[in-house]
Amino acid sequence: PNLRILAMSHKKQYSICILIFNILLLTYAQDFHLTVAHMGPLRGRYLPINGFDTFCDFDDDCDGGIWNIAREIEMIRNETNVITICPGNFLQGTLFPKKYKGEAISHYFNLMEVDVISLGPRDFDFGKETVDMIVNGNDFVTVASNLNEELVNVENYYMMDYTDNTTGESRTVGFVSTVSEDLRTQSKGAESYDPSLVSDTIESLRESVDILHGMGADIIIWINNDQFDAFESTKETVKLVSGIDIVVSGYKRDYLLSN
Repeated sequence: PNLRILAMSHKKQYSICILIFNILLLTYAQDFHLTVAHMGPLRGRYLPINGFDTFCDFDDDCDGGIWNIAREIEMIRNETNVITICPGNFLQGTLFPKKYKGEAISHYFNLMEVDVISLGPRDFDFGKETVDMIVNGNDFVTVASNLNEELVNVENYYMMDYTDNTTGESRTVGFVSTVSEDLRTQSKGAESYDPSLVSDTIESLRESVDILHGMGADIIIWINNDQFDAFESTKETVKLVSGIDIVVSGYKRDYLLSN
């Protein structure tokens, strides 16, 4: 597929980044337009901040925060269908998640009708109970292709239908996601899990991508939350795993060339 970033806007470190993808499916006679709203790692910034990196009132010049994200997504939904994803690393950064832990993410993301999330190292810092709050009993789906499903209640892959409301055409979109293989050394909370918690990234992606293609997925999005050497490792992974159409980085902000 031909992938182009049509629009990107962000402010400061904890901003909203909206990526709009225009995908040309070569097997069809016309363009298919897929809109994806991607939120960067929240890191506990559920409330907006001002230029001094402190919480602010509605009247101040504020950036970030759940309500700004929700407003942006709602504006897009008023114009077109959109798939909303978040790569993880919801916790730490402020005192907010230390008190509310996974309960805050469940509450806000259900209200915002987020579709798919992944997990990052910081989401394991408070232990299994907090991870369970995030992955269990919510309207959104948690995907992590290289996490052991018997230890964490995630999906190794996920698939949903998407309709291009400009043409009425529908496609099936598949999702895969990965966390760092050294998760248990990055997060003290993850140390309590069995060593089989995380498996090989390449093999896990290949297996999940093959399953999704076998189930009829037309487009596959990889939500990558690898913290270290993200740019080089992502390029190498895409070379080794065929069938991935879109890469969304969950940690680094490096620009990945479309070729």
